[in-house]
Amino acid sequence: MTSRFIACQLINVYKQDIAFFKQKSQLFSRYLTTNIQPQLTTPTRQWAIKRYVLIIGLPVTSFLFYRLSTKSDTRRKHRIVLESIGRAARATSIGLRSAIDQKTSLLFKTEGTDEYTAALQASRRRNAKRFAHLCIDLGGVYVKIGQAFINLPEVIPVEYYEELQILQERALRREKGEIDTLFKRYFRDTPENVFEKFNREPIAAASLAEVYSAETKQGERVAVKVQYSDLRERFETDITTAWLLDELHDDLALELDFLHEARNAERSREHLRHLDYVNIPKVHWDLTKKRILTYEFISGITIDHIDKLKAMNLSLKECIFQSTYKMYSLLFYLALRDAWNLGAIDPTSGTATLLEVTRVLGDMYSKGFRPRRSLMFCSWGAEEYGLVGSIEYVQEYVKVLGARVVSYLNLDVAVSGNYTIRSTASPLLVDAIIEASKMVPSAYDSPEQTVYDKWKKVRWNNVTNEPIIGNGLGSGSDYLGFDQLAGSSNFDASYTFNPADHGNLGSYPLYHTSYEVFSMVKKFVDPEFQAHRALGQFTGVLALILCETPVLPFNVNRYTSALRQTIDSFKTNDSTMFDLLRSATNDFGIAAEEFVARSKSMDVKNPYVIRAYNDQLLQLERAFLNPLGQGGAYSDMKHIIYAPAKNNQYASSGFPAIADAISSGDKTEISNQVKIATYFVRGALSTLKEFNKFIAG
Repeated sequence: MTSRFIACQLINVYKQDIAFFKQKSQLFSRYLTTNIQPQLTTPTRQWAIKRYVLIIGLPVTSFLFYRLSTKSDTRRKHRIVLESIGRAARATSIGLRSAIDQKTSLLFKTEGTDEYTAALQASRRRNAKRFAHLCIDLGGVYVKIGQAFINLPEVIPVEYYEELQILQERALRREKGEIDTLFKRYFRDTPENVFEKFNREPIAAASLAEVYSAETKQGERVAVKVQYSDLRERFETDITTAWLLDELHDDLALELDFLHEARNAERSREHLRHLDYVNIPKVHWDLTKKRILTYEFISGITIDHIDKLKAMNLSLKECIFQSTYKMYSLLFYLALRDAWNLGAIDPTSGTATLLEVTRVLGDMYSKGFRPRRSLMFCSWGAEEYGLVGSIEYVQEYVKVLGARVVSYLNLDVAVSGNYTIRSTASPLLVDAIIEASKMVPSAYDSPEQTVYDKWKKVRWNNVTNEPIIGNGLGSGSDYLGFDQLAGSSNFDASYTFNPADHGNLGSYPLYHTSYEVFSMVKKFVDPEFQAHRALGQFTGVLALILCETPVLPFNVNRYTSALRQTIDSFKTNDSTMFDLLRSATNDFGIAAEEFVARSKSMDVKNPYVIRAYNDQLLQLERAFLNPLGQGGAYSDMKHIIYAPAKNNQYASSGFPAIADAISSGDKTEISNQVKIATYFVRGALSTLKEFNKFIAG
């Protein structure tokens, strides 16, 4: 019987039990002890027998297999397996030594004393150095494990974090001729023949590969990433022998596949091509294989090399500005495209306006304009069938949207008349809306009359001495998902007719009929398309205000007024039932005033300060989201202040859950909903406080 046959038989014996072995890790001790209990079940007796076979038979068979093999490649692979077992044993030994070291160092010392702390820190420092040296010596998977720990500074002790920094740029030792072996395997030639020029001195190195500078036959300079020769085989055996790390298998397997990395690079290059400050190198696919990756060569400086950045006259603050403003701030500009009939007004007026705005901004972009914050233009489908397109989009990307979206500007029925603009939005946007209205000429009026001037005549609140701008959005269009799930501060507008001219109709007369065609728009609604132009200018200017203002133009005091106005609108026999909510609103008002006052002394040239302030502004709207919603079938209606109530599922209602409770007449339910609203108002006010004072009363 040959050694190969013996080894195969042993492998088959253990292969069928490996899954069970991983699940029942306590059985591992039975391989290492001869203290067998007299009452053994049949499965346990089988494991006991296999223990002796493993301890004695497998090493002997492995040695014979290695010694009697005549193929060098087979001997190499067998050596890799044996070495991986040795690496696992050494890692286990270091772990035991570290545990014993820390345990003995703390003997007879009282926790909390200076002596205890000093001994603990010294022990951690020694053990961290042991672990770092272990990772360096063993290489491969172990270096990746050490690097993974570095990415958890809030979890690992500071001594480990400091000592493991050495692994960030650590490379394996490459054997002589190793590069040629890989190139001959994939290209059947040496690097010097594959490329016009190839510098064998690596320009960078890490745990998985080294990077070399080269020049293609076409004269283009490239960076060639070459994986270490035995790394893939070592990876498989290291993960197998150190099976506690088996959960790393899939991630590390993908990292070892350079074709996967190349596809991701191309995908990222395509998705971020509109960002002029992001440069992702092009992949040379004809020179890329599973373990060799060729990129175009791009010189750069890592952001932690501050001296080099200064030498190149580059500002660290500007680098931070680019990443914090543009990469993490999105402004959505949206319309929809489906209709019940021909839809010349609903939704084509919105689509036409959206396309015109994109044309103008595209022209600005071609002339060098670059927005501070990213603009995303979308056209939703299936709006009329239940907001399907937008809702499913938000549901899929809610985590990203919840963290990055500044605002959502909605265009649905953009133009249904030529009288004036009617706008509804989050209270935070009111100041920005008023500012935009002062810059845009009103349609079909004298050239010097702005939208704001027209509002003074036809949409003016004499009590507040301001234009009438509706607070809160309902469920009538695609802003619903952004309102109730993502928690952004959103806006909707439409150029409308004068209701008095049409018997106070709630909507344009031919709404959702087959008569809603272009000729109807041209003859009755907007003959010269001035209303379309004015609304496009109005929403476009608003988008630029939100994009270009370094500090977001959100006025938090507007929410104080909106909260008080909503509470005062409730009609009940017992006004004291709202005392808790009124008290919370008053505290919210104080926090808002302090927040605004703090902004006036803010260093507007410091991107760190601006980022922190803007983050607080973005969190305010999101703080009003109740994860449970209104319960039951209304769990998606999460905004505690503005959402459709159960008795009117189309329009927005202030404190909708309280409004529903009042309609029911149930005092207990009213009290419960008031307490829930109070909780969220107080939670929202904490977002406006300084980060180190938000817990204080």
